[in-house]
Amino acid sequence: MDQVKEYAPVVQQVAGTVLQASGENKAGRTQQDTANFYGSAAKEQGVGAERLANFQAAQLEQNAGQDVAAGTAAVEAERRKSELIASRAMAVAAASGAGALDPTVVKILQGIRGEGELAANTQMYNASERARGQLDQAKATRYEGVLARNAGEAGNVAYRSMGKAAVSAG
Repeated sequence: MDQVKEYAPVVQQVAGTVLQASGENKAGRTQQDTANFYGSAAKEQGVGAERLANFQAAQLEQNAGQDVAAGTAAVEAERRKSELIASRAMAVAAASGAGALDPTVVKILQGIRGEGELAANTQMYNASERARGQLDQAKATRYEGVLARNAGEAGNVAYRSMGKAAVSAG
């Protein structure tokens, strides 16, 4: 019995150390599990942000195509308008007795058609610029998505590394 009393403090100390180590190990594993969870969440958030950016970029590209189509329609409308004005000017000139080859009539018709072509080209330029802006924005949005995905992956690695460090420390 004396021997048991003699070794009891040593056994208690060893048992306490084992229990403490076990608790620290369990705490370290819990920290690792938590870090893994946050790491996965960071990665998924990055992937989700990239998907959203790609969707938004596709919408911008679609808008760019619609801008070009609307510009093309506006060009045709400007050309039709200038032809109608030129036709009306020719009819007024003919009614006044001037011929279609009269230098003044020719100059007026050239001016009308030139202004019409300028208006048509301006419409196309404006539509092209709007489309170019939409396409540039689509590229930038896609790039933002890539950056978000990369940040998510970096967060995942960082959280998981912190979890491994917690287990090692425990």
